[in-house]
Amino acid sequence: MLVLKIHNGKQAGKEFPIQDGTYTIGRSEKADIRIISSQVSKIHAEISIHNNRIFIKDLKSRNGTFINGLQIREEEVKSKDKITLHDVVITIRHNNTTLANNRLQGQIPVISHGNLAINQSQYQQPSFDQPVPTTQNNNQAVDPQLNFKEKANGYIETIMLPGVYKLTEWMEFKWVVGIFLGILITLITVLSTIPAVSLLKASVQKESQRRALTIAKNMVAINKTAISQGTFSSIDLRSARSEAGVLKAIIVDSNGSIIAPSSSAGKHPNIDFLHSGRQQGKLAVEQINDNEIGAIVPIKTYNPNTGSQSISAYSFVLYDMGSIAIDDERTLSLYIQIFFISLIVGAILFYFLFKLFEFPITQINSQLDKELQNPMGNISLKFNLDIIQKLISNINSSLTRTQNNQDSQTFSIDRSAEINNLVQIIGFPAIAILNNSQSITAFNDVAAEVLGFTNSDIGLRVDAITDQALQLNLQDLIQQCLVNPAQLINNQLEISGTQFDLMGQAVYGSDEIEYFIISFIQHEVG
Repeated sequence: MLVLKIHNGKQAGKEFPIQDGTYTIGRSEKADIRIISSQVSKIHAEISIHNNRIFIKDLKSRNGTFINGLQIREEEVKSKDKITLHDVVITIRHNNTTLANNRLQGQIPVISHGNLAINQSQYQQPSFDQPVPTTQNNNQAVDPQLNFKEKANGYIETIMLPGVYKLTEWMEFKWVVGIFLGILITLITVLSTIPAVSLLKASVQKESQRRALTIAKNMVAINKTAISQGTFSSIDLRSARSEAGVLKAIIVDSNGSIIAPSSSAGKHPNIDFLHSGRQQGKLAVEQINDNEIGAIVPIKTYNPNTGSQSISAYSFVLYDMGSIAIDDERTLSLYIQIFFISLIVGAILFYFLFKLFEFPITQINSQLDKELQNPMGNISLKFNLDIIQKLISNINSSLTRTQNNQDSQTFSIDRSAEINNLVQIIGFPAIAILNNSQSITAFNDVAAEVLGFTNSDIGLRVDAITDQALQLNLQDLIQQCLVNPAQLINNQLEISGTQFDLMGQAVYGSDEIEYFIISFIQHEVG
């Protein structure tokens, strides 16, 4: 069984048993493991446990996640690693004996995946009958309690991205970027060709309908006189039938019998659209099938019986769309044109993207080379990306420490009087702890009264302090001061029912941190 332990802050000493799975950690109530600290983000980090391997991933937190003082994005956690969520130190370790004892006493909260189920008085022993997550290809099993977004993110992070990262080991980075841009270009080409072909087909259909209707109207104009006079032998369909794409051009009477051409006179054509259009008695054009268009135009002549115009015949044209439709060669040509346009745009995009990626690294390397040869100041770069700025900050910190180590002169002096004087002039309870021995070297009278120290406690090591909460808080403050020696480190501790703010500051000697000054300021509520 693994135990997550908090070493400082309001929850100092608190432990959480955790099993295989993924847990979010932060100050929000929605976090699986809630940390009570204003400096911790609502959802600060994610801890994944599988097959006795532990990974922690920073979830773009405001103040960062650190392992042994080094800021990380995603890293495997070892048994002795100290994880720092800005100002809160935690560890994850195996502790079967302690857990067993604490379970009997009802002191350890139970953690189930999702939101934590915390019960200070009861603990349910995990059932060995419950199914254990299985793995495939050493990848993390998907927890069924995760929502779709979490499952998708887990799949991408644990299955897809490791393979992508592996590509940079097999080939140059620029070729990896080129491969992904090539895939993008191909997808754009294919997806652009599909709607383009659809638009062309719709355009061809509309143009075919227009031509079929125009030919049918021209047949009416040419033969209206012959039809009105009843001289069907004079009907001329040659111009219509000679038009490209015309499959059939006929004139039928009001009963649907063909009156022209004369070779088919008296027949009834088996064309549903012709008969439905004739029954409606109006001009119509329609797509009959994938390749054919039908157009019908009524022919009105004077009826002496009624003394008005009436429909006596119909002009019908069956038109083949293939005569103007886009063929396979045209489609291929369109595809190639779109591909080459996408290729040109993609090449330009690749150039600028690669240069954009290369620029900060080149600039940082150039400045770092100059700084190592002739230290002049700090590296700086106006590049609006948090990762780059954090990298520059870490490099500057390393350069400063290196330069200080090179420039400093090593000499040894007795600073005990200085330490004691500093502690005495502080109006609050204050103690001083030596860095090399981790022992108490001085404290003022107010500290002796609040903490119960006596002269015999001078030289007492921090890890020998009997008050467990005080010991853990002091160890944490020392660790934080080592990580951030230039910052004033803050912590909180309750002593005899009174809440105190612990303020820690590292003090340098000739070439390293020599001691720490820690003051206890009574916390004022509200």
